[in-house]
Amino acid sequence: MTELDAPLNVLMNAQGIAACVPHADRMCLLQALHRWDNDSIVCSATNHTEPDHPLRSRSGLLPAAAIEYAAQAMALHGGLIAQRDNPGASPTPGFLASVRGVQVHVARLDTLTAPLMVEATRVTSQGSNVLYS
Repeated sequence: MTELDAPLNVLMNAQGIAACVPHADRMCLLQALHRWDNDSIVCSATNHTEPDHPLRSRSGLLPAAAIEYAAQAMALHGGLIAQRDNPGASPTPGFLASVRGVQVHVARLDTLTAPLMVEATRVTSQGSNVLYS
């Protein structure tokens, strides 16, 4: 069994994630937190196949929606760090200023049967500015 085949622990479910990010209701897309440390996070979601997904268009769930999943993983990572450093801290809204180097390998996300695995790694941070890959 390889690491990819091994079952992933769930450290936090969708309800816990929603308490750590500024996203609400169905727009909180991540469903499980599997691993995080000071510099990285690994989450997953299976809601990409839902016919009433909030980002779904008439053409289906297009791959650009993956950027929102990644942005929410970054928000969760920031929220976890903030809570670790300041217990009881509320989620702080942020914004995605730039997206670079995106490569699309599928026409639609909703045709994928496996869970979406969302990983983000903090490259650098300075004050409230954080760069992830």
